[in-house]
Amino acid sequence: MQIKLDQNATVKNTDGQEYPYAVWYKLFQSGKYGVKLTDAKDPQKPVFVIYEMSQQEIEDRNARMPKPMDSGAFKEGDDFNYFTFRDTDNQKFKLEDLKGKILVVNYWFINCPPCRQEIPDLNALVYKYKDNPKVLFVAVGLDPWYELKDFLKTTPFNYHFVTDGRYIANSFKISGYPTNVVVDTKGKVVFQSKGGSPANSLWIEKSIEAALSE
Repeated sequence: MQIKLDQNATVKNTDGQEYPYAVWYKLFQSGKYGVKLTDAKDPQKPVFVIYEMSQQEIEDRNARMPKPMDSGAFKEGDDFNYFTFRDTDNQKFKLEDLKGKILVVNYWFINCPPCRQEIPDLNALVYKYKDNPKVLFVAVGLDPWYELKDFLKTTPFNYHFVTDGRYIANSFKISGYPTNVVVDTKGKVVFQSKGGSPANSLWIEKSIEAALSE
């Protein structure tokens, strides 16, 4: 019988303290913690230990992560079809005029659990490149501004925002969320993915770095 790490498992810290599912799962999803099986006597309720990973362990794990699922809406090497929008600060962006910059686009909506789950990782990327004017982050939200405004009060998302963006997503024939895209300085798609994955932010960062080095 396959041993599963799920809500039925017992998960303890290195001192033997048992964590409820909501606590250990949040730690695990942060990407900073690993989980090891310590007792499989009862396959229905195995015992694991959760531990904070070293930087080297994190880097080794990241290097093994496979590329996320293709979006089906974009193809790497193709020209990106630019669009014009006003963000929520009423700043107008005509993306076609931004060739020469690296564009990172996220298509998402509020009631999408994997969309919400990756927001902290995406915010970390925004912070990393905040002093680099060559990198622009844009979130195409399907929800209207009045709903997004309430959501952002409790869950900051630090991209430039397009609201009511379903028409934009439909124009690209996007079929799954979140969809992430990275466009290089020449306007070519260099990364694209569909669905939630802890590897999304890693591959976005890798693609940004590759584009910056050109």
